[in-house]
Amino acid sequence: MGLIEGVGLIVAMFVTIPAIKLIKADRSSLLIFVAIILNSIGLLAIGLFVSPTNVDPSTIWNPNLMAGMLFVGVGYILFLQTITVWSKRLYPEDSRGQFEGIRIVFYVLIPMVIAPFISNPVIKNSGEFVDEYGFTEYLPTNAVFIAGLIVLLVTLIPLYFADKEHKK
Repeated sequence: MGLIEGVGLIVAMFVTIPAIKLIKADRSSLLIFVAIILNSIGLLAIGLFVSPTNVDPSTIWNPNLMAGMLFVGVGYILFLQTITVWSKRLYPEDSRGQFEGIRIVFYVLIPMVIAPFISNPVIKNSGEFVDEYGFTEYLPTNAVFIAGLIVLLVTLIPLYFADKEHKK
């Protein structure tokens, strides 16, 4: 499974290289919008068409999973590149280190704290599994990807306001 994800992300890196022209042209909000749409397509594809019953972990050829990972990967890498450059252009020259630390709080710390509050209820409501010894386990299911899609689409709201402010 890790190989499939790795292939999708490596291909995604090369697909996003042409995006540099749009970043340089200060079209970051458009690029982020495209990244959100591509990521949404991937999450929807994985959420609807990928399950443990139709993925063969012994081979790399799992078309639904590969397509979903490709779209998620392109969207993720494109978003990460664009938002990093966009935010760093806003930093004051003499305080870049301080602002980089603040960026890490919002890009890493807060998502790591909030994500379990979203994913745990989804997993507990859709991924309960009793193993061969009678123990109840919870495994992520397709519902996690659909929940991720919903959270991702919510990001369009602040993007709208950020784009509006950026154009001023």
